[in-house]
Amino acid sequence: MKKYFRVLILDDDSRVLDRIPERAALCTFSYANDIWQIVDRRVHIDLEKSDDECWKITDKTIKSIADACDKMPNLIIADYGFADPVVRKELKELSTRKEITEDDFRGKVFMLPDLVNIINNRITTNSFSRQEKKSLNKYFANFNSNLYLYTYTSREFKKALGEVETRKNRTGLAFPKAYVIAKDTKYEFYNGDEFDKNDKETKHSSDYYSVLTSNMINQIIEKELYLQVLESAKSYKYLRLPKTAISTSIIVALGGAVGAISSLISDKLIENFKSNIISGIIIFLMFTLAIVIITIIISIFFEKLFKNLLFNEEYEMSQE
Repeated sequence: MKKYFRVLILDDDSRVLDRIPERAALCTFSYANDIWQIVDRRVHIDLEKSDDECWKITDKTIKSIADACDKMPNLIIADYGFADPVVRKELKELSTRKEITEDDFRGKVFMLPDLVNIINNRITTNSFSRQEKKSLNKYFANFNSNLYLYTYTSREFKKALGEVETRKNRTGLAFPKAYVIAKDTKYEFYNGDEFDKNDKETKHSSDYYSVLTSNMINQIIEKELYLQVLESAKSYKYLRLPKTAISTSIIVALGGAVGAISSLISDKLIENFKSNIISGIIIFLMFTLAIVIITIIISIFFEKLFKNLLFNEEYEMSQE
């Protein structure tokens, strides 16, 4: 049976989104009789200037999120802050003259919780179809699984962004049904300030960061897929054996042998009971003990045999 593992990824940096397929180590995963297919829906968060010279997230972006959420995602991975490259450059220059605060972000930089509020306000207009409104409300705003939030804390914008735990809590309020997991990429990639002290000594660069981030995203997807597969395995009621000639032959032969032996011994037991009750009881007990021993031996044999078969036949990963 084919199953899908749906992932929604949100970022304002196209380099991160474009590199995700390049860095992907896993596209499909086979387990038992199921083939899991990863479906990653990457949405670039576009911004544009409105009539009042403030920036806004485009309707096209919101429609892209609606298209990506035509079904409930199994996983959402998102950047925390969204801004146009022009705005980022302006704020960087401004930071050389003053400390950047939340007021400097207003109307220019949007956080993931802001995106949810914007969508909730926009879908009340006639710009979106009934299906788009349903997808945005039911599958995005009411997303109910793991949401990974990754965020980089630059020295210039730390006060405006707040601590990572604060960002996580804000996101949790915006997605009340989701379980939010925050990833501090400054710590994950550079061990905090150790390799990102200042502009002269930092190892941080936007191109390098996009490679690291895309790789982290792929690792998150793989881990969450494996967890989903294990969770689904709980519903299996029977041991699924590979359809190989050797396994089928062994099962048929073993069943026939057990039936023949049981029939033979039962005839002997009846004869002994008729001639000598005590002798019959002793043979019956010996027969019972023999069955127990044989069962243990067969169990050990099957465990070793099918362990190898399952590893060879069922636990296969393939890249497409």
